[in-house]
Amino acid sequence: MKPADPDIKIKIPFQLHQSGRFDEASKIYQNLIAGDPGHHEAMNLLGLVALQSGQYAEAIKLIAAADLAPDNARYLSNLGEAYRKDGQYAAAIGRLEQALKVEPSLAGVAAKLGKALLENNEGVKAISAFRRAVKIDAENADIYNDLAAAYIRQGLATDAVSTWQKALEIDPGHALVRSNLGVALRDLGRLDEAIELYRTALEANPDLPEAHANLGIALREKGLIDQAIQSFDRAIALKPDNVNALYMHALVYDFKADDPNFARLSAALQSATLTTYHKILLNFALAKASDQTGRYDVAYQHLQRGNDGMATYAAYDIDAHRDEISSGISAFPTVRGATPEAQAIAAKPIFVTGISRSGKTLIESILSCNGDVFPALEHAGWTRAFNEKLYQNNLSKTFPACVSGLTSDDITDIGKSYWQEMKALSNAAR
Repeated sequence: MKPADPDIKIKIPFQLHQSGRFDEASKIYQNLIAGDPGHHEAMNLLGLVALQSGQYAEAIKLIAAADLAPDNARYLSNLGEAYRKDGQYAAAIGRLEQALKVEPSLAGVAAKLGKALLENNEGVKAISAFRRAVKIDAENADIYNDLAAAYIRQGLATDAVSTWQKALEIDPGHALVRSNLGVALRDLGRLDEAIELYRTALEANPDLPEAHANLGIALREKGLIDQAIQSFDRAIALKPDNVNALYMHALVYDFKADDPNFARLSAALQSATLTTYHKILLNFALAKASDQTGRYDVAYQHLQRGNDGMATYAAYDIDAHRDEISSGISAFPTVRGATPEAQAIAAKPIFVTGISRSGKTLIESILSCNGDVFPALEHAGWTRAFNEKLYQNNLSKTFPACVSGLTSDDITDIGKSYWQEMKALSNAAR
């Protein structure tokens, strides 16, 4: 970041701005604008202060000076980023594309465009934008990190892994990349490798909340609940508004009456900057906490709010859902001639009763009371075993089309891996 205006008057507040002394810089920027209402650079930099302070609407208003200087790529880029942060993705994309028309060689602007496209659910275009940024600046680990995240959103886990590995070649000590690569490996079923990456990320940066949260998720999937809770607590301590860590903590934590962790969830829900999805997660977390502490009316209210949010977040077509389930079932062939071990595994019943945040059914409650039954909750064991087999066979198709590339032995191995993981987690349950 550097001021475009060579005027010495702008250099002094800009130095204060760069050193984090936002209030002092803002006052001087405001004085400059008062003396010259057409001082575009002062407007831009004052808007940048607002952007960096989380005041996105104010930033948009101030940096709108770019509309008066349509050939200034910096103004357009800053305005586009302000729109993106404010959730106005279409406006952000328009300004960032305009900035790239003015100066096509700006890797940072192409990366910002990729983020805006990804957040606007335009994953393919986002990948194209990030690839453009990488082509301009092939030694920027942060851009490779963004590109890999876009691959993950498109279900291209193997491409994401190779891209994050490239980022680590550029910057071996990049803690966030290590943490993100761990997420991809966990999705591919390589849980132990993922945990090792999270730990090395935290060795590089012990104060990285994302790595603590990701480690907690992996430890939970290993059945190490106490350690998982510690990781989630650390992530939240570092970043109190870390909604994903708050939600995951609530899933595994046993709430008691007057539990301070309940107040922590309630306080998080009052934030004015929450996205719709984050409100959904916090309501479901509070529903679980309220249910465990006997406040059933409150639990119901939070479940209702969470479900209402889901109704607006994603349309639900029951016929399409039934078709999806039917196509998944029909994709798997009947395994004949299986070994006695495979037959024994196949004979073990698995009950799918719905997820806890939908409200426990009577059947689920009865089953959970039986000592021979293990309630796995929303465990990713089967998905992980399945993805690992896809990785081994280098299959890139999405489910259920990918099943045609699996043999009967592959499918038996998936069931065996899932069964062994559930057995290890279930202790005395059969």
